[in-house]
Amino acid sequence: MRSLKQLLKCLLIRLLPLQFVMWRGRDASGRIALTFDDGPDPELTPAILAVLRQYGVKATFFVLGEKARTHPELIELIARDGHEIGNHSFSHQPMNESTLPSMIREFSATDRLIHHHTGRPAPLIRPPRGIMTLPFLWYALTHRRTVVLWSVDPQDYHPQASELLLERILQQLGSSSDIVLLHERHRQTVELLPPLLDVLTARRAQCVTVSRLMEAA
Repeated sequence: MRSLKQLLKCLLIRLLPLQFVMWRGRDASGRIALTFDDGPDPELTPAILAVLRQYGVKATFFVLGEKARTHPELIELIARDGHEIGNHSFSHQPMNESTLPSMIREFSATDRLIHHHTGRPAPLIRPPRGIMTLPFLWYALTHRRTVVLWSVDPQDYHPQASELLLERILQQLGSSSDIVLLHERHRQTVELLPPLLDVLTARRAQCVTVSRLMEAA
């Protein structure tokens, strides 16, 4: 099942323009985009930002509108630190459980919150759980959004040791530019970051935002 999913992703990335759907970069530059979903979290987001600041790394945060509304100061802090902010819907309702009008409301409400607190648009969107439906793809295409999936998933949404997460990431990293899926709601993700960034630094890998990954190396 996993190999079939990867095959379908490969087919998708070749059929659709890079500015529409992407799950990894198209060059072999070795640049890596770290992405964080489901925030902001009042405890863990500041801890993640502190580690990224320590290593001088920029990342992309796909935020939920309901959490952005509750913690606007964290949205502003993410932006001040120079990170990229993407739209992960308002309530994390999967697209296969949403009507077109409801998904438009979800993404539009989160757009307004991000723009209000950062002064910037959020053209990047990530569907909850990575589920894409035809209405969702129609919305993304007609609203000129870039749908961002991922090529590396250590499954940090399950309770497990940070050492295992690191091992999974290193096993999945390829020779081309990868997008790593992480989440802001688990302590083990924070614990993972320093050893992961140490390894990437030793490998001379450059961590960039998703928008930078979309650019030519």
